[in-house]
Amino acid sequence: FISIFISFFIDAFLKFDIVSPLANLIKDPENACRKNVHQALNRIAEFPSGAVFMVSMGLVPKLLLKVSDEEERIRALILSTLSCCVSVDALPALESDAVPVLRDQLSHSSAAIRRAATSALVGISVPADGKMKVCEENLLPILVKMLSDDDQGVVANAAGTIMNTAVITKGKTESLNAGAITPLLQLVGSENTAVCANALRALTVLAEVPRARAQLLEHVPLLKSRLTHPKAIIQRAASTAIEVISWKP
Repeated sequence: FISIFISFFIDAFLKFDIVSPLANLIKDPENACRKNVHQALNRIAEFPSGAVFMVSMGLVPKLLLKVSDEEERIRALILSTLSCCVSVDALPALESDAVPVLRDQLSHSSAAIRRAATSALVGISVPADGKMKVCEENLLPILVKMLSDDDQGVVANAAGTIMNTAVITKGKTESLNAGAITPLLQLVGSENTAVCANALRALTVLAEVPRARAQLLEHVPLLKSRLTHPKAIIQRAASTAIEVISWKP
């Protein structure tokens, strides 16, 4: 009931275009005002219809320009909103050169900022142009290091971005050269569903490379231990990984 009510509320926001006047306030000189504005925009963006509306009104480039200017809490909100927008359409963010902006946030001391930035990178790396941009900006070595982050959300997102980017040959090569296999294997035993699933999927994609497959063969028993995991998503990911790693030409 609550979700239906909120959805109705969001639809009313969009129908009467409350987003535009809110967006005009992102440059307000008052910190408290901007924080409230970004909280509202973030709540709207959490609904696909809201994110689509924000993308269509050209809000993504404006938000990207504000990332580096804002204080920690507001910056995290902006990045979270951008992540929602990128998940419905990554093209405007790519056209606005979002990847370098996101890259600069990956070393931030705030876990919330790192988590939101890596979440946006997961969406950015879905289209082919995004995968190439991640490679061109030399992000994969950074993401491999982030597989050891203290925040599980950051780790899951880093593994997810590696998984997406490694679909292309350049992504595979750069991930392997950055030493992705060892930390990904260490994450297979994680009890965090997103971390474990993304690690297994990333290993599956990397296993398409003969040298990676040869390295992973000795770790098949570890992967088999996940076949009895209570979550079906982990069972399927482990089964697919084992199938690809065990494949013989």
